[in-house]
Amino acid sequence: GPGAAQLDYTTILRYAEVLLNAAEAIARSSSSVDPRAVALLEAVHKRSDATYTFNLNNQNELIDAILKESRIELLGEGFRSYDCVRLLLNIPGKSNVAAQLPTSAGYLWPIPSSELASNKLCVP
Repeated sequence: GPGAAQLDYTTILRYAEVLLNAAEAIARSSSSVDPRAVALLEAVHKRSDATYTFNLNNQNELIDAILKESRIELLGEGFRSYDCVRLLLNIPGKSNVAAQLPTSAGYLWPIPSSELASNKLCVP
């Protein structure tokens, strides 16, 4: 009826996330320090520190700088574990919980039993 609350779920993307995703894609598709990727990286970083200059010597340093900036910019927003799995990095441990290596059984969550039951083509 009138005035009833309607739930509307939507995905929210931060502009900084979009810039960093684009920077990483450009950097990974280049074999050098691509100036377009650096410009996107700087667009994010220089909002908080306009005087900082990145000193990047090769593609790997550029990608590392982008991933670090992403960790800083998106801190606490739940992106780090996806990046770890996507890049086969260790998932860091916390307090008395050990880090998960990409080769350990606990690295990936199992497929839910409800999905296995409803989709016979899906196997654990």
